[in-house]
Amino acid sequence: MKSRKKLASSSNSPSGDENNDRLSSLPQEILQHIISFDVDAKQVIQMSILSKRWRYFWTSLISISINSNVFYSYPSYRDKNKKYISFDDFVIKVLRGGSPNDIHKLKVFSSNHKCSNINSYVCIAVQRNVQELILSFDRPCFKKLDLGGSLIFSCKSLTSLVLELDINGKENCVKLKLPGLVDMPVLKNLKLQFIAMLSTEFFGKFFSGCPVLERLEFSNCEFDESKDDLVISGIQLKHLVIEECLSEDDFCGLRIVVSAPNLISFKCVDYMLNDYHFKDLSCLETVYVDMCASYIDDDAEAYYGFEVEEAERTLGVLKGLYNVKSLTLAPRVLKVLYLPIPL
Repeated sequence: MKSRKKLASSSNSPSGDENNDRLSSLPQEILQHIISFDVDAKQVIQMSILSKRWRYFWTSLISISINSNVFYSYPSYRDKNKKYISFDDFVIKVLRGGSPNDIHKLKVFSSNHKCSNINSYVCIAVQRNVQELILSFDRPCFKKLDLGGSLIFSCKSLTSLVLELDINGKENCVKLKLPGLVDMPVLKNLKLQFIAMLSTEFFGKFFSGCPVLERLEFSNCEFDESKDDLVISGIQLKHLVIEECLSEDDFCGLRIVVSAPNLISFKCVDYMLNDYHFKDLSCLETVYVDMCASYIDDDAEAYYGFEVEEAERTLGVLKGLYNVKSLTLAPRVLKVLYLPIPL
């Protein structure tokens, strides 16, 4: 009987209480870390009904993820006065309603709508010293984008910038308004995807404004018809990815010059129309190359005639990548090696 009483008393202890909220008892720093794993802001706000501890927790978020699919998946997206709230208004409300703390990470994903107030929430994020910014869109209903009057390109706190302006397809590339000057002293990572009319002249100035850039990625981007070379340079640049980038004129390739003495890895999944030139890649260790001829099939016969020039450019790429420790070639690049073209 004594043991029974002891067991019964233990069930009434805090550890045995079914209503005991162990999650809420965690320190603020740990809760912030848990929420940082892409828990959507809409869901965090809904957690405010759980307890007093959670009521205003969303206002202290320093890692913020907002997804339009999550936002519209709930039956109600209205404010306390039952007024309709758009996705853009919700993003702004989250950013303005929070504490003035610096934002470590802001990730916004939007699918198939106008996003008319992108400038507004980019400006708020910059004012809150955002460190990592990810803007990702699927089938955007806009053709041009001005990121806060180019305020983003003079952000002193930004260490990582990812702009995926159409993850669905290149047919909807968005034109990004670029500033005359760039001043991003701590930017280490930049990814640009599905962006139209990028200026080769702009990138000639870009690298001087990003002195500590370590990783650069172009994916499915379209450059203007300028005769200037696309010069990719940077003392600190260590990782470079170029995937399926072309000139605005699909039949006119780019002349791409890579000069990066500390480059460690290079991934090139590109068109043979582009003409690559390499300078000072003495630290290069890992390379992946996959190049295809534009608008033709993968058969070896297709490389004859006009396409021979494209195959020669591919060989030029391989010649420029010497002394690497690991070189991976896609099957269609290997085909080029068997063509009757002088090495």
